[in-house]
Amino acid sequence: MRIIFFTDVYRPTVNGVVESIDLFASELRAQGHEVQIVCPRYGDETPEDEQDVLRIQSFPFLLYREYRLATIFSKTLFSHMRKNAYDVVHIHSPFAVGLLGLYYAKRYNVPIIYTAHTNYADYLHYVPGVNRILTPELTDKLAARFSNRIDMTIAPSEKIKQNLLSDGATQQVEVMSTGINLSAFKTGDSDRFKGKFNIGPGPVLLYVGRLTKEKNIEFLMRSFALVRQSSPDTQLVLVGDGPWRGRLAQLASELGIDSSITFTGYLQGQDRFDAYASGDIFCLTSKTETQGLVLLEAAASGMPLAVISDQAYEYIAHEGINAVVAHSEQEYALKLAHLLQDRQLREHMSQQSLELSDSYSISRQAETLVEFYERCIHAKRVRIKEYS
Repeated sequence: MRIIFFTDVYRPTVNGVVESIDLFASELRAQGHEVQIVCPRYGDETPEDEQDVLRIQSFPFLLYREYRLATIFSKTLFSHMRKNAYDVVHIHSPFAVGLLGLYYAKRYNVPIIYTAHTNYADYLHYVPGVNRILTPELTDKLAARFSNRIDMTIAPSEKIKQNLLSDGATQQVEVMSTGINLSAFKTGDSDRFKGKFNIGPGPVLLYVGRLTKEKNIEFLMRSFALVRQSSPDTQLVLVGDGPWRGRLAQLASELGIDSSITFTGYLQGQDRFDAYASGDIFCLTSKTETQGLVLLEAAASGMPLAVISDQAYEYIAHEGINAVVAHSEQEYALKLAHLLQDRQLREHMSQQSLELSDSYSISRQAETLVEFYERCIHAKRVRIKEYS
């Protein structure tokens, strides 16, 4: 099968969308399919020696340097479209590059799948003044309207599916989480990671992700300050980077916990696996996730999970089985403290995390994705036959 991905964000940017695209592209290729990726060029930061990646001209998004705004006119892309036929178009964002994918699919009558990776209403604060035009409610309606131009929309969680349906999506919406390479997360070396970042012998609370406003990391840090009252040797490790890092460092100082927090910056490859191996409990307090892929990575690494109550996490974070779930900072801190003091419970939850994560291998999820592609291709052929 020949598949073409269209995305407005890709490497060198590091986030869950890019991770999902790379995981699926790599696995689909391993299963014998051809995958072409269309994405923005990132100037001098564009990775070299890429295969099957077509970059189009873009310019920086000044309000958030990790993102680019692609131009919608690309001779290279249109030439590629004329010369190459694809079985399915898979759109990963509804902006300039995604709209190019929609145009290509409509013009050449190719089935379209769209993955709703992001709840864009949660990110309006990155564009000052835009809320005078775009309210969160209107943004959600526009997302549903875009979904209605697609043959099938993939929602990473039941939460996103229900949001789309309630906002007016009428086309087919299927739930499918991104999978991961499970075996890779069994290779981490805790001692190597702790030695590299000078982390002491006490328990480690681990967070992996971008350091941004919507990730609600202040909630985690204030809870951590409470936890340290009963577990003073506990440490918090934040793996990632972003525009909120300075604010978080300042908050750590104000809370008197700066000596117990480690900021590692972005980590890739083995360093990332080592980070997961070092954690005793994985913490995620974001209110804006569509899936929370890092939770699956943490579970595959054998960690208990500590999350706030959110439907997006229910696929892998099961309260009382492999996770603690809280609604407030005080409750979160109490449950963390209890889990830190009960080694037997942590070990039980660790084993449960490993067992639950086994259902989400990238190979299995890619096979499901191919089934979705085949359904859309078949439905398109039936419609063409009906109208011919």
